[in-house]
Amino acid sequence: MLCPSCFTQLRIPPPKTNEKIEAAQAADQIYGVRIEETVKEYKDIIQVYCQLCNTLMYASVERTGSFATCPDCGTKTLIRPAMK
Repeated sequence: MLCPSCFTQLRIPPPKTNEKIEAAQAADQIYGVRIEETVKEYKDIIQVYCQLCNTLMYASVERTGSFATCPDCGTKTLIRPAMK
């Protein structure tokens, strides 16, 4: 995956369990993550860090102003506009 801010090539390891991914999918809170070794890439995404545990999540630009639920700790974090 290519970092949208600094264009560094990043390797995202596969998830340890599918339970967290399934929970995030059920809550419609999964954005641009590796699912069963398939990488989804989105053009207009925003990186969102959980305000409690600092888990990196991704959201589409259209979701700005709404909340993303962290798949690790369940904390809701406001999706803010990307900095330019």
